[in-house]
Order: sequence, then structure tokens, then C-alpha cells
Amino acid sequence: MAKPGFEKRLRDFLGSEEFEETINGFLSKHAKMVCRESETYQGQGEFSIEVHAVWKDYLNMIEGCIEKFQETEGLTEVEFKRSVEDVADRAPMMVKLMIASWEFGQFAEVCKDYLENEETMRDEDDDHCDSKQDDDGYDSKREGKDEK
Repeated sequence: MAKPGFEKRLRDFLGSEEFEETINGFLSKHAKMVCRESETYQGQGEFSIEVHAVWKDYLNMIEGCIEKFQETEGLTEVEFKRSVEDVADRAPMMVKLMIASWEFGQFAEVCKDYLENEETMRDEDDDHCDSKQDDDGYDSKREGKDEK
């Protein structure tokens, strides 16, 4: 059985920077194609073979991450499952959200959110780059505007 504090360690794992970076790395390679293909097949209840293969790769990646966590906990598959079920009794929403991320529709939403977030980040970077001040407070965007 899991050691005391399993729920907190599971939460910490799912919210860890390493786990997020793994997912973001995967999404950076595949999200655009998944969204493009998902829009093509939207409403038809089916998706291209390529998108299905990417989703399966995503599931395998998530499963691999969870298996590593399970190993660090020193739990067998059965013990891990029981421990997660115990967490589900106390924090059902956390486990529901974790499991929901394994469904294709949720995966497509994650891809869409990733692309929207990336676009927002690029826009913020572009705004920041539009006006650059050097160490002396010189603003390259204002050059020549104060001179009359």
C-alpha cells in the first residue's frame, strides 16, 4: 500500500514542472496538426488515422510518466490502482480530471488550449520587442520623436 502522503505526492507530480514540460514538448510537435485535422472531421465523430496515432502516442507518454511515478512510489500496478482509488474517494474531481485527459475530446481541447496559449505568449513577446530600452533608458521606438 502507498506510504502516507501519497495524495500530496500525486498532486505534486501532476502539477510538476517536469510533467508539464513533457506534455508541452509533445504538444509543441503535434498540437497544430491535431487541431487542423480535428476541425476537418469535426461533427463527423471520427478523426484521421494520423490524429488517432498522435493521441495513442500521447496516451503512451502519459502512461510512461505515471509508471515512473508509480516506480518512485515503490508500488505494484495493483497497489497503485488501489491508492488512486483511495484518492478518488477523498478527492474525486482530481482523479476525474486526470482520467478525462485520456479521452480524445479532452486531448483535442488540450491541443487547442496549448496553441492559444502559445499565440498569446508570442503576442506578448512581440509587444515587448516593439519598444526596447537600453541600459541608459534609450527607447529605440521613440528615436527622433522628441526632436523638432
